[in-house]
Amino acid sequence: METKDLLVEYAYIINQYGPDSLEAKNFIEENLHDDEFVELAELSRIVKKGFINERKKREER
Repeated sequence: METKDLLVEYAYIINQYGPDSLEAKNFIEENLHDDEFVELAELSRIVKKGFINERKKREER
């Protein structure tokens, strides 16, 4: 599977289950052979966590 396809699947997983979910972690572990994917997935996880934190802050106001 190409890196872009892995990223699309990973985006679906973190949107469905969350960036720190077991599903997301397992998907990365299953694709450790693709260094570019692993690096971009980690960045995606960080961005998604940031969006979640911002949403929580807005809801608290």
